[in-house]
This record gives sequence, C-alpha cells and structure tokens, in this order.
Amino acid sequence: MPKLQLCLGVDSFAEIRSNVNYLYVDKSMLVKAFIESIAEGEGAVASTSKASLILRPRRFGKTLNLSMLCEFFSNRRGGAPNLFTGLKISEDVSFCTAYQNKYPVIFISLKGLETLSLDALLSAVNNLVAHLFSSFTAECRAVIQQFRESHVDVTKIELDFTVLVEGRAGQQQLETSLKFLCRCLELYYNQKVIILIDEYDAVLNFVWRNYCGKKIDVHKCGRELSREEQENWLGRIREINTFIRHFLGSALKGNDHLFKGLMTGIYPMAKRDSASDLNNVQVYSLLDSEFSQFFGFTEDELNWVLASVESRMDPNELKGWYNGYQGGVDTSTRLYNPWSVLTCLKRNKVKAYWEETGNHDLIHDHVLEDQDEAFKEAVARLAQGETAECRLNTFINFEQEEKGYESVMTTLFYTGYLTVVEEVKISKHTYLVRAPNQEIVDVYEEVIQEWLKTKLPPTRYEAFLVNLLRGDVESFARELNDFLLQSISVFDATVESNYSMFMAGLLIALHNAYAIQFNNIESGHGRPDGLILPKDSRYHCGFILEYKHLREAEVPLRRKNDKAYLEQKLKSSALEGFEQIDSHRYDAHVRAFPHVKQILQVSLAFYKKRVVIVSQRKILETMSPGEIELYLPNKPKRIIATPETTETRAEVVPIGSVASFFHEHETRAQSRKRTAEQAEISRELEEGAPATKMVHGGKAV
Repeated sequence: MPKLQLCLGVDSFAEIRSNVNYLYVDKSMLVKAFIESIAEGEGAVASTSKASLILRPRRFGKTLNLSMLCEFFSNRRGGAPNLFTGLKISEDVSFCTAYQNKYPVIFISLKGLETLSLDALLSAVNNLVAHLFSSFTAECRAVIQQFRESHVDVTKIELDFTVLVEGRAGQQQLETSLKFLCRCLELYYNQKVIILIDEYDAVLNFVWRNYCGKKIDVHKCGRELSREEQENWLGRIREINTFIRHFLGSALKGNDHLFKGLMTGIYPMAKRDSASDLNNVQVYSLLDSEFSQFFGFTEDELNWVLASVESRMDPNELKGWYNGYQGGVDTSTRLYNPWSVLTCLKRNKVKAYWEETGNHDLIHDHVLEDQDEAFKEAVARLAQGETAECRLNTFINFEQEEKGYESVMTTLFYTGYLTVVEEVKISKHTYLVRAPNQEIVDVYEEVIQEWLKTKLPPTRYEAFLVNLLRGDVESFARELNDFLLQSISVFDATVESNYSMFMAGLLIALHNAYAIQFNNIESGHGRPDGLILPKDSRYHCGFILEYKHLREAEVPLRRKNDKAYLEQKLKSSALEGFEQIDSHRYDAHVRAFPHVKQILQVSLAFYKKRVVIVSQRKILETMSPGEIELYLPNKPKRIIATPETTETRAEVVPIGSVASFFHEHETRAQSRKRTAEQAEISRELEEGAPATKMVHGGKAV
C-alpha cells in the first residue's frame, strides 16, 4: 500500500476521497446507522426517530461525517458512487441500491453565524438561506409553475420564494424557510427530504462565550456586571435561542415532507415542555454507545493510520496523550481525539494540540474568579489523574445563568474536558469522571499554575521547589507558612482542597524530570498522598508526601487561639502521618526504581495558617549534585539541586526536622514564653517518639 498523505483542516468528504493519496479513516457505516437509528418511545416501545442530534466535542469529525452523509444520500451527486468505492458501506450492495443517491438533501452549517444580536443573526441567516434556495431555484420554480397550472393561487408562495432567494426575508419567513424548501423538494422529486444541520448550537455557544468573557474582563477591573448588564446579555441569548429553536423546529418537528433529520453540536438543548419545538429530537452524547465508533479514532483505526502514513511514533505514547474518551457508559470503547492524532503525526511531535483550537475561559473563570471550592477540589484531583464525582445534566439552558459545581462539570463533559469512568448506580445521572488523557490533564495543570501565580510571585515559586528538592525542610516550611499568611485574604485555609491544589500546582513544575503521582498508585500497604519519582537515572531522589488536615471540629472552641496546644496537635498529626509512611511501607514503590539513591519522606499537617512538617531522609546510596529542569509559570529554568546532607551512607537517617512556624505578632516576652512552652511540649512528645529537633522559624516583633 502506498504511503498516504495527511490532510488537516479538510472537512469535505468529496475533496478527500477525490484524491487517492489522501488518508481517510473509513466511517462510511455511519450512513446505515443513521437510517437504522432507533429511539425509545413511550412505554419503552421502540420507534424510528425522524430527527437525531449527535453531540461531540470540537474537532471530532462532525462536519466531515455530515459531508459524507450528504454525498451518499443526495440525488444530485451523480459521481458520488465512486467516492465510496472500497469503503465498508459499498460492500452492502442491497443497502446502497435502496438508499444511495435517492434523496433530496438539505445540508447547512450554522458554524459561521457568530453574531451577538438577533438583528445580526437574522441578516446572517438570510444570506445562508438565500444561498441554499439559489442552489434549488430550478426545483422551486418548477413547483410554483405546477401550482399555477393547477389554478392554485401562487401569490404568497412566489412572494416567499422571492424574498428568501434574494435574502430579504423577515423573521417569520426565515423560521419556516427550511420547511418551505422541504415541501418544494418533495413535490418536485416525489421523495421525502433528508436534512443535515452542522453545529446547530454554534451561535448560542458564541454568544455565551462572549458573555462569560465579558464577566472575566469586568472582574479583572475590580467589579462585577450590574444586574442591568447581565439581563441585557441574557436577553440577547433568549432572543437568539428562540429564533434558532423555531428555525430548526419547523423543519424537524411536524414536517410531513421530512424523511430523516440529523444535527450535530457540542451542547444538548433544554427541552422546555412537551410542546417545545425540538422535544422530538433523539440526543446521542458520549454517554451513549450509539454512533460512538463514528466520531473519533478507535484503537484499530489508529494502528491503521500509523501504518498508512508509515509513522514510527510510539502507539503507547499516543494512547497516553490522545486516547481515553469513553464511547458510552456501559461499553469498553475508547476513542482518540482525531484532530490531535493527525496534527501530532503531521508535526511529528507529541504535545497538546487540541487546546490550541479553543480557550479555557470556563475553567479559569470558576477557579480564578468564582472561588467555587467544590470545583477547585475537582480540578486538583483531575490534574493529578484522579476521578471526581458529579451529576451530569442531560441539557444546558443558555437562557439562565446556572452556576455551581453541577453546571460547570456538565459543561466540561460536553466540551471534551471530562470523560465518564463509570456510573454511580445509587444516584441518577451521577458519574465518576476524569480527564481523558494527558492532553487534557495539561489544561488542568495550566489552570492550577495560573491560580498559583495569583498567590505566589515566580521567585517564591522557584524557592519552594529548590528547598524541597534539596531537602531543606526548614526553609520549605518557612516559605509555605509565609504563603499561608500572605494569601489568607484570598485563600480559604479552612478548605482542604486549597492545600491539595496548592501542592499540586507547586509540583507540576517538576513534571519534566519527575513522575508526579497523587493518591492513585498502590505502594506497600496503602496509597500515599503523593509520590514524586525520578523518570530516569539523571535524577536520584524520590519523595513521599503525606498530608494531614486538622479540621475545625477537632479543635475545642476554647483552644482555637491556644498556640501551644495547636502546635502540639499539629506536631502529633504530622508525626502520625510520618509513622503512616513507615508502617504502610510507602517507600516500597519508590525502592523499585534502581536509580533512586535517596528517599525524602515528608509529612505535612495543616490547620488554617499553620503548618508543621516532619521529614526523614533515607539514604540508599550517596548522591552527587544534579541539574533539574523546572517548568515554571513564566518559562523553563534549570537549577542545581544539591542535597543538603553530609551524612555518610546509611540505611535510615533519623528524622531530620520537625519544622513548625507560627508567625504571629507578639512581644519578646511572649515569644520567650511560647518558646519555653514549645520546648516542654517537644520533650513530652520525644519520650515516645524517634529523635527529633524542633526548629522555630518565627520572628519576634
């Protein structure tokens, strides 16, 4: 087989298939699935659905597939049969004989109708409809002539046709234009019509993104949109939504001239009631197995693509970066993002490509501005490769500003930032979700780093990493405490998600040199909160992290301002975490890496603005200074990470430090008194604990 060429950005089926050197992944069996699609009717009685909506994220081949359907079914495509030669559908001779090139087809795309007002939209739709009617002028005029010869009054029909073909139609005429054209085509061809509508929600999506963008811009200026401004935007959305529903609804519901209709889009529509314009449309999303194999690449298709373009890229690496979309909750189908795969092969480099085709304002908005704690916790988990639980709505209502965890997670699922792992059976429409692949994990990492930049200047960010890599736990604890103190006005330290999000954002910068794993890998007899493992022999130190969080309910009311008591509680909690690292043998997984010469075990205990850290270094072999590349928010930077240890080789070094920092404003007398109290508490704890050293980093004022 000759080497095939990649053709990125071409969404015309005829153009691709007309060039024998172009690569095309065979999705032709979609035409049969489209005809045979079944919907569940009342009383679970199966009935054929005349109108369907397939939802997929952007760049998943929706337009190309509709173009293929048009070429197959259209009775105006005389040379179309040759386009399907060699494709799977051509093997079903009886089906092709019955359906191929047998129907009048109306194919339109709303992708380019990106306007911010109803008037502008009506003007754009007028141009779209005028072009459509111009392509069927002969058929429409022939039908009008038939009416005239049958002595039917054609005054209104001629007027409607004239204003539609000339682009001068009013709103009501536009709303019924597709149904009008269907009537003409059926009368002319004596065959019902197939309607294909691409990106049905493009207009609403455009207006909504601009509305969200406006809110972000205003927020950055230190204010929020006024009630009047919000209502103005939502009013525009309602007007546009009403028109779109009437425009599409008249064609797809109650249209006796329709054979089958198919729409594609990103978001599901809100079904208002039983009399709604589009309540008859059967919706298929990535929650459904139907049509799943026709949008995105399957494993077999990826292997065929690699062979066809003679690529030597590692399939496993491509799988980690671009695979992972679940094609139906109850199936094992996993799908690759086709755009990213083809772009990767074109540029011969594995990286995140899909994010270049869109923006992430929705995630940034909720993390950076809305301060939605449930969502921030979910983002931290998603960036670490973990799952989050959420309810996914079966509709999105653009006409109302729906905030909150459920709403934003639903939007992220339909836009491709989440995939379903499994359904939570005890709660309807509730699922475990995760980031589909590394490409999307990168998006969440970027958002966390942006969040972190609002809390830490780049120099402080670098200092955190340097201190941790060098094992300077005292300085690491001091920097961490300063962060908690300085950002308390925007950092709710009572919420555990902020701690995990901060640590996730901090450690993301190490991903070039280290594999960062959080609570998702078995090690010894349990799962540590974090493992930082060197990827290759250039780096020699592994890290084990355990977090403890002292909750409000665990601190008696009378003790909430008792510094000595809180420090003792935190120290005990940190030691408990440290003992957990040892007793559960969390170092077992780290020791499996032969190039790991040292292990730094770190237990952190948090309570509001306070932190206590217990650490221990296990030296397996002596270790020379190493150069590590950090991926900082501004630009990559190389640092020398020299372990601050002069111990000779030993199996276990005693606990190196118990670092606690309570930077409160106090007099010198208060400082001396608190130091004495801490010393007494330390002696009590050391009676039954390993050797420790108390380090106080506070400044007396």
